[in-house]
Amino acid sequence: MAVAAVVLAACSSTATTTTTSSTIPPPVPEELLVQEVVDELGFSISRPVDWAPEIEADVGIASFYSPPIPGDEFTENFNIARIDIPDELTFELYVQADARNLTQGTAVEVIDSGQMELDGEIAATVRFRTNVDGIDIGFVRVITIHDGDAYEFTFSASDDDIDRWLPIVEQLLSTFEFLD
Repeated sequence: MAVAAVVLAACSSTATTTTTSSTIPPPVPEELLVQEVVDELGFSISRPVDWAPEIEADVGIASFYSPPIPGDEFTENFNIARIDIPDELTFELYVQADARNLTQGTAVEVIDSGQMELDGEIAATVRFRTNVDGIDIGFVRVITIHDGDAYEFTFSASDDDIDRWLPIVEQLLSTFEFLD
């Protein structure tokens, strides 16, 4: 089965971060988070109140966009895709197929990869960069499988800014819960 290489949201649990820009906030205070329950895709997540949600349940994708920053040529976004997969496709096989798809046809530089736990499930993490339409974009992706569905999380930002956003990505992932 060809695994869709959907460019969505993810996080490397080994990355260290430093915030150096006053235009990009540190982790968001809890009172400025709002819980987004996406019944159709089987999860809830808390997002910054000023991030715009776009739920496309018919295609299995929830996207969250940061507010525009003056002078920023790329809108940071955090995406979650829920993908129905065959029962025989294991976590390991899915992650291997995703890694193959990630590097096919595009100049992708993998920065690091690892594993983390996401709401009780093991998850693979990868951080990578590539050029999209002349803009160097950094990505953080997390993949897990829960109840026969793959969940792909991908965060993207301009490569120069991605390290400054990682605390918020980690915060988003820490609030994610499957609805069982």
